[in-house]
Amino acid sequence: MIFKFLDMIIDQGCSFKTKFHIYCPGCGGTRALKALLQFHPIKSLYYNPIVIILIITIIILVILKIQEKKYNKSVYKIRKRVLNSFLVTWLIYFIFRNILLLYFGIDFLGDFI
Repeated sequence: MIFKFLDMIIDQGCSFKTKFHIYCPGCGGTRALKALLQFHPIKSLYYNPIVIILIITIIILVILKIQEKKYNKSVYKIRKRVLNSFLVTWLIYFIFRNILLLYFGIDFLGDFI
């Protein structure tokens, strides 16, 4: 059932990509999630590595929250650094992928070919 839902989202397409002719930061994310749920982590990384990085970030944040509750000590600065690192990584990936597309014609997803 989840795969039919993901296929429906994939078929809808990305309005950002359609309008601006570049990849949005999340393009390929649904395909990456579907590949990950089908136990194809390499394929998932190929579609959009941010999905796996997001999962790792969430796991780190949950662990930090558990530590905060257990030891009654604030880890706000660490959580902030983890989130900022994720956002910077996402932005760098967005820029890098579109530079490859626009200047070198490298289209990993094959949506513009």
